[in-house]
Amino acid sequence: KELSDNQKIKKIKEFLEKSPVSYAIQKVILDENKVPYNYEFIYVNKKKKKVSGLKSIEIIGKTFKELFFYFYNMEKNWMVTIEQASLSKNYFKLECYDEVAEKYLRIILFHIDNDYCAIMINDATEEYIKDKQIEGFFESNLELVCISDTDGNFIKVNKEFENVLGYSTEELEGK
Repeated sequence: KELSDNQKIKKIKEFLEKSPVSYAIQKVILDENKVPYNYEFIYVNKKKKKVSGLKSIEIIGKTFKELFFYFYNMEKNWMVTIEQASLSKNYFKLECYDEVAEKYLRIILFHIDNDYCAIMINDATEEYIKDKQIEGFFESNLELVCISDTDGNFIKVNKEFENVLGYSTEELEGK
């Protein structure tokens, strides 16, 4: 049976609320030259609270600079990326560290229309920590250590390969 438009909207809202990804829709605020300079949050899902530590009621109607002034000052390329997403039909990826929330974030920004853009945020803290642990293991190990795929291609090798075999990591990785 075909869903009515109202039923479809309800399903989309359920999807957004139950999603394991943090979503927000932002209204683009333009300056007198029609350049984006801020964004007002008009929708956030429940997962956004887990990532930002803020409740929906604390976010909706507030601007990006009001809520995340510390983040804006810390990550100058953040606003540039949001501006690019607002003005183009491309999506943009950004990874950064939020000092207040103490989390590494993986962010995707994309254009909805001339007045709105959307943002998806994943907490990448666990992945980042695991990557750093693996990197530390590779750097400190005096043995030949590598990660390879099932075809025998090197995905990652440590510096000891260079010392023992004379090939740089760049020459080996991907081969």
